[in-house]
Amino acid sequence: LAGRGPDRRGVGVAAARPHLLDAPGRGAMMIAIVALAVACGWAVWQPLRSENADAAAVNAFAAGHAGAAIGDARAAATADPVAIDPLLELSAIYTATGDQQAARQEVREAVVRQPENPQAWLALGQFELQARRPRAALPALERAKQLDLGSPVISQALAQARAQSGA
Repeated sequence: LAGRGPDRRGVGVAAARPHLLDAPGRGAMMIAIVALAVACGWAVWQPLRSENADAAAVNAFAAGHAGAAIGDARAAATADPVAIDPLLELSAIYTATGDQQAARQEVREAVVRQPENPQAWLALGQFELQARRPRAALPALERAKQLDLGSPVISQALAQARAQSGA
């Protein structure tokens, strides 16, 4: 305690603790820290919740419960509004149940959610190829190729679409 100087409070007298109302900046800082912690927790929890719902959709579909699988996949897509995996799962479920229009809509929604993701465009192109619509697949696969020049999967799908469409 050297260099502190004399203690003017006297012996046994505790220092007064500042109250939050006396320093509004401290209170605001504490509220901001708590809000930031809550936001960070939510940002981590939402994708985890989405992954759990997505896994439940896969398990439900594997068990033969298409309705439950669609509900779980829809919950996963809602829980993480930027993820495309739940939408691609929904598309696969709809394709397996024979609802091609709903399946196509889910793949298109994946492209809308992540227009700079080559995997979304590849999924759309592959969907169109499987639906025997190679001309419809070409623009999607060309966009996927622009976004990922080195992907052999995209190159192969693009070559297949060109060969089938006569382009």
